[in-house]
Amino acid sequence: MTHDYTSLVACKNNFLVGTAKLAKKHGIKNLVAVCPVEHDLAYSEAEGKSWLDLKREAEESALNEHKHLTILNTDLVYSD
Repeated sequence: MTHDYTSLVACKNNFLVGTAKLAKKHGIKNLVAVCPVEHDLAYSEAEGKSWLDLKREAEESALNEHKHLTILNTDLVYSD
């Protein structure tokens, strides 16, 4: 699964965790998440937490939900 720049997803962190949960629920054995790093959009409205903190928390949560999840963080930009 991937989140590209044309997807209309309110929160990529929730998208990642939700996909991990659904993959586990539906018996998908292996899951790879390709997550582009968007440095220009990197910010957080959470008090006392950087966007990196929130991203790390979401990745840890997703990995806890699906033990065979691989997360690929890349600076490559792609879209349909």
